[in-house]
Amino acid sequence: MDMTLQEQVYETRNISSLAYMDDTVWITQNKQQMQEILEIVQEFFDINKITVNASKSELILVNGHKEDHKNGIDFMENKIIPKKPSEAVRYLGIWIQENGKKTYQKSLIKEKVFRTTSIMNRKQLTDKQSCYILNHVLFPQIEYLMQDLIYSEKDLEKLNAKIRSCFRRSCGHSAKLPTSILYSPLGYKLFNLQNRQLQIMKLLAVNNIEIQINNELEFPVLIRGGNLDIESFMNSDIWYHKHRDSLKKYG
Repeated sequence: MDMTLQEQVYETRNISSLAYMDDTVWITQNKQQMQEILEIVQEFFDINKITVNASKSELILVNGHKEDHKNGIDFMENKIIPKKPSEAVRYLGIWIQENGKKTYQKSLIKEKVFRTTSIMNRKQLTDKQSCYILNHVLFPQIEYLMQDLIYSEKDLEKLNAKIRSCFRRSCGHSAKLPTSILYSPLGYKLFNLQNRQLQIMKLLAVNNIEIQINNELEFPVLIRGGNLDIESFMNSDIWYHKHRDSLKKYG
């Protein structure tokens, strides 16, 4: 109210708002169920006057018919066509393909290793600088992408060899420097992808593991004190290498 004019003055304001609906996923057994869900979703958006950029939606069709691949589904006046079997879709930091393979995700890991090592090979660094870059910059990127895939030992050793070579070269060490010094807690304590994969896939359970005698599993190991911290276990090279085969076989 304008007190000087003794009359009411009304003003309107338009406020633009933007919201993100990332990581929203709908999973159904067939196309009809998916289309029904999307119709309900679209009705909800219309009632609440929500505008959605449906063109950014992505569709993966597993074991579908050829016609379904061509026709796709309708969503918010957009036609969503399924991805090709070899195309990858990103969800929560991992990449999913219709054919169930992890080729794209593995190529990302390889690219990160090669890009980082190629840059480091052109620099003259101290051993502490090289160790920090590999352990605290490169490794977290790789570890995150490894959480839902399994490498063969041969493929992991190729990546490990690339990282070891980069470390030796960047800080001026001889190529004959023993590998044990690189990985040992008393040495440089570089991360080892083979050890980490085993840790993630076999040993990680609520931040600790419990190993006990089980005749059926034929695993004759008893850890005194009960639970064993994963980091303590992985840092014990003697214990790890002694029982690695049993862990891989029986988990």
